[in-house]
Amino acid sequence: MKVKSLPKCEGRFSGLRGALSVALETYLEIIPNKKLTEDSLIEIAELVQQDTHTTDLNDPYFDTNRIDKFRKSHNPNDSFSYVPLLSRKQPLSDRVYEGYLQMICPDEDKQKKLMHFVNESSLGKAFDFKTKDITIPKSANEPETRVSLGNYYLKGNFGIGNGDKIRSDTPFNIDVYEVGTDILAFTVGFWYQDNSMLVSQIQAASQKSIPEGCHLGIMALGVAEKVARELGAKTIQVYSKKNHPLFLQDPDKKARLCETFACLYDKSARVMGYDGSRDSRNKIWTKNLN
Repeated sequence: MKVKSLPKCEGRFSGLRGALSVALETYLEIIPNKKLTEDSLIEIAELVQQDTHTTDLNDPYFDTNRIDKFRKSHNPNDSFSYVPLLSRKQPLSDRVYEGYLQMICPDEDKQKKLMHFVNESSLGKAFDFKTKDITIPKSANEPETRVSLGNYYLKGNFGIGNGDKIRSDTPFNIDVYEVGTDILAFTVGFWYQDNSMLVSQIQAASQKSIPEGCHLGIMALGVAEKVARELGAKTIQVYSKKNHPLFLQDPDKKARLCETFACLYDKSARVMGYDGSRDSRNKIWTKNLN
């Protein structure tokens, strides 16, 4: 089967996501299918397995041991490992999503909780909590002053490269909206692995949605910690400025954004009580949730 030229996909793992979109288009031309099944996924994955070694060399999806050491590597021969890279515009059967969740998390109860992100559920309703009960330090300069996040509500989202105002870089995303509106304030993106949440993306849709004097990174980690506890995670981890995957994908951004990321990730992690590893080159921020 002749593979077409790859489309340009913005964001992380663009080469492999482009190869998948072409493979999906090619497959559906031969076998039209409104909703992809497990068997469909296996055939599509086979079409792109050779691309896993030739695309995204600076930030590979599979070969994490070589570059992104904190993210757990998956097997390219396991078709379920490709699920987060597929566009949400293409409907997938529940079994396909379930297969991915079973692959990353053996606990059946946690799988059901993670499915709320696939279903784009209201996380407050799904986990039975109110955002007014989430309080965080106002800022690094005012750590004793607590503010409530009651003016926001949380929705789950799933998939890499998806999203409207903010393009997701992770499989699981917490979208934070202003109460009473559909205005997206910011997104917190994470990977779930080894019973731990690994936060990789903190991004505001608009600075107007962040209260004056408040700190986006602290707000984001407050939201992430609440959701991590509801998921039953044992730890929550956050990248540091030195090893953030955005700089793997585009090294030229490091000089321009390094200090911004130091404030957004490192300073916020310190304020929120995370411990940093002593190895500055491979630093990761960790907080135990037990």
